[in-house]
Amino acid sequence: MKQRRTVSILGMLILAVSAVVLTVSCGKVPSKYIGSYSGTWSFSGDTGNWKGEVDKDGKFNMKITTSTSSTDIILTVLKDGVFSGSATIEKDKLIFKGLINDKKVTGTISKDGMLVGTITGKKN
Repeated sequence: MKQRRTVSILGMLILAVSAVVLTVSCGKVPSKYIGSYSGTWSFSGDTGNWKGEVDKDGKFNMKITTSTSSTDIILTVLKDGVFSGSATIEKDKLIFKGLINDKKVTGTISKDGMLVGTITGKKN
């Protein structure tokens, strides 16, 4: 009887630890999207560079560099690699939409519902 109770308690302890480990280690996006990225963007005839980092929670922290300044933006990456978000850059409210596929980043930049730019890059 004591041995059964010990085995039952040990089994429940293993299940509890496994559940905690899975909860802590599993992010919102697959690991293939997590990491550093860089690339170029074009917007209304201007071009520049960007660098970014996707974390396990699907936040795409990106720094966009223009000829006069740089802006930090946060986009959201979904489990299928689709990303989106918005930012105000030099008084323009811009919408970013795109996809991370095979370590390549492609996307569009829109303003007031009209396409005004593109974003391309790759995983470093």
